[in-house]
Amino acid sequence: MLIAEYIIFIFAFLFILYSISVFLKSRRKEFGLLSMLGASRKQLNSLVFLENMLIGSVAIMSGIILGLPSSKFFLLISARIAGLPDLPFYWPLQAIGLTAFSFAALFLVISLFTLLFVSKKNVLDWLKGDVGPKKEPRVSILLVLLCVVLIATLIIGLNHAFRMKLSIVILLIAALIGGTYLFYSQLSIFVLRLLKHNRTFTWRKTRLLWISEMAYKSKNNSLVLFLTTIMLVAAAICSAFLIASFRDARSSYIDNPYSLIMIESSGLTNKQRRVEQDISEINDRLAHAGVTYYSERFTKLYDWYGNPQVPITVMSKSVYDSSAPQWNAPPAELNGKDETMLLYDKRAFKAYSTTNQTLPSVGQSMTLNNSNITFQLTSASELERLRYMNISFLLVVSDQSYAHGVKRKLAPFGSTEIVQVNYNIPDWTFSKLERGGQEDRVGRQLVKWGSNIPGEVSPTRIVRSTGITYLDSMQELSMIGFIGIFITFMFSFASASFLYFKLFAELARDSRVYNSLSKIGLSVGEMKNSATIQMALLFFLPIAVATIQALIVLRPVLTLAQMEAAPWPIFITTGTFLVLQLLYFGIARHRYLKQLKNVMV
Repeated sequence: MLIAEYIIFIFAFLFILYSISVFLKSRRKEFGLLSMLGASRKQLNSLVFLENMLIGSVAIMSGIILGLPSSKFFLLISARIAGLPDLPFYWPLQAIGLTAFSFAALFLVISLFTLLFVSKKNVLDWLKGDVGPKKEPRVSILLVLLCVVLIATLIIGLNHAFRMKLSIVILLIAALIGGTYLFYSQLSIFVLRLLKHNRTFTWRKTRLLWISEMAYKSKNNSLVLFLTTIMLVAAAICSAFLIASFRDARSSYIDNPYSLIMIESSGLTNKQRRVEQDISEINDRLAHAGVTYYSERFTKLYDWYGNPQVPITVMSKSVYDSSAPQWNAPPAELNGKDETMLLYDKRAFKAYSTTNQTLPSVGQSMTLNNSNITFQLTSASELERLRYMNISFLLVVSDQSYAHGVKRKLAPFGSTEIVQVNYNIPDWTFSKLERGGQEDRVGRQLVKWGSNIPGEVSPTRIVRSTGITYLDSMQELSMIGFIGIFITFMFSFASASFLYFKLFAELARDSRVYNSLSKIGLSVGEMKNSATIQMALLFFLPIAVATIQALIVLRPVLTLAQMEAAPWPIFITTGTFLVLQLLYFGIARHRYLKQLKNVMV
């Protein structure tokens, strides 16, 4: 919620600043006339400042008055999504005070900032307005090349050499932002200039008109298009990540064969009795609840491999052979004490590969970091079930190497043997999972019991419930999703408003242009065709660019998060934006063309 508040506040600042600047530009002649009639610069500044603050005060009061009754609806929706009882309506005095103070400060800062617009202008500039001729925007070949380099850096960095380090992340974000801005402010102008020189393409129908208009307007449009694209990219990636999280949480429950997992990290040498008591306690609680279950038990050790380090679970051959049939895992064929077999989870393997590190191939040797033991890798294969046992990489070694090598050498590092018991409960299925149901009640009791060990600050016993994890994850994701949808609609409305203000800020100039062109033969249909193409590029080009950028960024991000990288969440998000933009485009086009049609001869 705090992040959502910051996002709303930032974009409210940008939206209000842009709308006020457009409003002031439309009043340039008015300021010029007031100056000619004797108004001083100080009086004009006071006029603009007081107008902005008056508008801000009315907006704050109206927002609070309209927001109070709608907050009840917001609370109702939030409670239903989170699976909580209905939240009562109350007077949020703290929220009212925070809103009033924050937006009052926002309007104060913007009002002071907009005074620069008044202070730097003279009477002649105000009276001329935008009547003077415009120069064709300049294009720097160096900046065009820099744009291409930044975009290439982003693609290569994300897909080939991406490391989860803060410095690299900041550089890639800078490349995305800088490349996007240069794309609109330089590369797009360069492309339009090339089109203008291509007579075969340009000198047909109304192409010369709209290409020339776009070439002259592109410099002014670049900031609006840039902000719109960045908003869409951020919303698309966040929405796609959220959709992927929903899908991952659901599949993690449905595909998981284990309903409960107990991990006892106290070791087997000195606390064997407590381990047996803990297992017996879980079995008794499940039996008392009338739950039928099947369990499997094994022991393991943890070590590390590679740089950057990746956790490796080490298991003896005899323990592995006893569990392999239940896991549908291949047999361990180890002929010597230095031979080993590697099993891995596909997602963890992909995430590790993105750090530019590779696991050893069959026939090569691998040395564990802490125990410093070298093994010869005889086979390596994927085992999907590892994901559900909290294991990313499993190394199966001979019993002799496990007991006299890894176990003994890991002892100085404080690493003791871990007992893990997996419980398969057939009656606990997705169709029966609900809050307050048997799986929810029994699972929460066992999870609470597992973490409650008298005398231990850091519990050495953990009980994990797949159902509880799913229910809690879905509750959190649902709330985030609800807030995300709200922010997405706000982004869509803000981007459409930016474009709407941009169009109507240039309406007076466009009216003069089309009035002059109509006198030399431009028809209403040709005017509509030219204006529609320009408007369509403004409304829909950012969606196309944002979709491509989001697709480039999404795959490595989801891979590092060990999620399936599918493109369809991006298309769902940008498709939603497209539908909303079509609605806004239709409204803006109707009003814009209606104004232009009135000036046609």
